Amino acid sequence: MTSAIAALTTGLPSNVPTLNTSGDNWSIFYLRFSTGVQAKGKWDHFDGSNLRPTLAAPTMALMAELDEWEKDEAVAKNLLLSKIPDSVAMKIQHLPTVAEAWTKIEKEFTDKSGYAQTDLRQQFME
Repeated sequence: MTSAIAALTTGLPSNVPTLNTSGDNWSIFYLRFSTGVQAKGKWDHFDGSNLRPTLAAPTMALMAELDEWEKDEAVAKNLLLSKIPDSVAMKIQHLPTVAEAWTKIEKEFTDKSGYAQTDLRQQFME
């Protein structure tokens, strides 16, 4: 697969914005990002429903399943890192799974979005 084709199949559409550090575009980012990731079939890595296979007694089938999961996890992580600011990426780099990273980002920016809306309302009322 050429790199141009790989970029088309593993990237997100251009209408998915990069998340602003301030969180002021969280709502539209969340909508477009989650829809784009779902279209790629990788949302289960974000919501935590696709857990890493365990290899208690490794077989060839289990090894193949683990390889596939790790590849999908890497694609999911790439999708996420391509649309968040570097400062946010640095905050989540230590987290072992995309699901844990997404949970942290979702909490932080849902809170920021609420604060941003309150601030906008206050500015409007002044």
